Amino acid sequence: ANTGQIAPIVSNSFSSGGQNATCWVAFTSDGKYVFATNTFSDSITSYEMNEAGSLSLIEVESVPNEAVGEAWPLEIVVSDDDDFVYTVHGQ
Repeated sequence: ANTGQIAPIVSNSFSSGGQNATCWVAFTSDGKYVFATNTFSDSITSYEMNEAGSLSLIEVESVPNEAVGEAWPLEIVVSDDDDFVYTVHGQ
C-alpha cells in the first residue's frame, strides 16, 4: 500500500556504468530522469526511473576540464525547464 513513507530499494538492479564515487543526485521535475555525478570518474550518469523506483542506465557522459585535466564534478542541478543539467567542478 502507498503510505507516503520513504523506504530504501534494496536491490542491485541498476548499473553504475562502471563509475566511481557517485556523490550528488538530481531529478527532473517529473521525477522520470535521474542524474548523478561520479567525482572520481569525471562523469555524469543518467538514468530513467520507472514508477516503482527502479533505475535503468541511459548513458555516462564525460565531464571535461581542459584547464587542469580532472573535473571532479560535485553538486548537480537540473534546470527548471528540465532542458539542462549543471554541475560544479571540484578543481
